[in-house]
Amino acid sequence: MRPEHLDQDKGIDLEANVEFVEAMGSTSYVHATLASGDTIIAERRSSQPRTGDKITLHFAPASARLFSDDGERIR
Repeated sequence: MRPEHLDQDKGIDLEANVEFVEAMGSTSYVHATLASGDTIIAERRSSQPRTGDKITLHFAPASARLFSDDGERIR
């Protein structure tokens, strides 16, 4: 999944804790930790969260890219 796919208006919710934010003008890249402990990077344009914030990311399943064990793209 690409960072821009985690800033959808609706879709599957992912709760995350913001570790730090890279502000790049009108776009920010949010480095966050999911409940599973995995780190994720999300692009935010509409809101600018801060370190320590709890946020909800949304993604559309159709945006997900799937790969086989040998790295070949499935979808």
